[in-house]
Amino acid sequence: MTKPLLTKENLIRIKDEKVFNKLNEMYGKFYRDMHISKNKFFNDILKIGIEVFEKQEKDNWALKNEKQTILDAIHEHTKRMNYFIKFSKPFIKNAYANVEILQEMLRQIYNYFLLKMDRTEKEYFENHFESYFNKLPNKLEENKQRMFDYYDYES
Repeated sequence: MTKPLLTKENLIRIKDEKVFNKLNEMYGKFYRDMHISKNKFFNDILKIGIEVFEKQEKDNWALKNEKQTILDAIHEHTKRMNYFIKFSKPFIKNAYANVEILQEMLRQIYNYFLLKMDRTEKEYFENHFESYFNKLPNKLEENKQRMFDYYDYES
């Protein structure tokens, strides 16, 4: 069995001033809530750092294959994006078709209501259409924003 390169007790010198200041700031914020000692704090920082480093190494196509050039990595990424676009296209087409159908149905309902209105109702409707019906009510505007936010969160 080979001797490990690191031992359970190691001395670390932090020479980068920014890293040192950031560690001090983080320790000051979290040491009472999550860390009872500097040792626990550094162990948690190292554990998180190792997880992020391993994920980055796994996800980085250029590091996986050292012979791969940046152009090859871009090409690989482009292939993945094209696959995603091809996969998403049916859903986008379906959503577009549904919206077009709904708009046509709303136009037909609108025309039907206009046909059924008497002359005074039509005049009132046409006079107030711009101010009342051209802008979404606040509740619908909030729902629309919430849907945009949800879409951004999901994608």
